[in-house]
Amino acid sequence: MGLVSIRDGIVSSLEGIDGLRVYDHMPDNFSQFPSVAVRMWSANYTDATFTFRLLLAAAGWDERQAEKSLHAFLDSSGASSISTALNAEPGCTTVSAGPVGRQLLNGLPYLGAEITVIACDT
Repeated sequence: MGLVSIRDGIVSSLEGIDGLRVYDHMPDNFSQFPSVAVRMWSANYTDATFTFRLLLAAAGWDERQAEKSLHAFLDSSGASSISTALNAEPGCTTVSAGPVGRQLLNGLPYLGAEITVIACDT
């Protein structure tokens, strides 16, 4: 399958979630919200797995409302669930998500969460 195919599969699965802006790389900043950026984190050549970190971001002046806007994407099931979309991808398992909180991307603040995904090169 290979790394490029795995990454493309993850991006394609995420693009199937209505209302979620998907970046296949880490952008300089997020221009639309909610957004998710896909980045390759590490490779384990012994067991042929690749770890990806997805950065899910929301915008808003009210931190509570911004956090709530991420809940459907962080849920373990449902049409907006990132976990459901990725776990349907062959050889792909969503391992963890969180914590939800304020972070900086190139000096710009946003509210978001990091999602860890392990994909097996089948």
